Amino acid sequence: MRDAFGSEDQVATLKKLASDHPDDEFIAITWSISMTDKSVVESLLFYERTSKKLWRAKSVRVGSDRLKPQWVGWTDVTDEKIQALKNSEGFELPGFHTGEGSVPLSDAAASFLKKALSKKKARN
Repeated sequence: MRDAFGSEDQVATLKKLASDHPDDEFIAITWSISMTDKSVVESLLFYERTSKKLWRAKSVRVGSDRLKPQWVGWTDVTDEKIQALKNSEGFELPGFHTGEGSVPLSDAAASFLKKALSKKKARN
């Protein structure tokens, strides 16, 4: 059984969005998965074209409590490297690193993401 929106799907979606939106500075993909224990895993995949960084973050929400976000990032990421990824192999990219807490986005990326997420909440 495949994970719901696992790495293979994430790579395919990112490749399509990067191809369909070549002039966008940022590409953001968000999704949530409800778990059997009633917790919710909220995830984000965020590509910063100008700074050549890709971030994948997740945060688990249990009721009104939220666990500290965890993230992975890659540096020196380009459209060409994204398009060369094999969907089935996931994110085999340079500059892999991990962390907890806030994702270290650039100020411009953080501003974009904040606006995008507030619009998404307003639509729901």
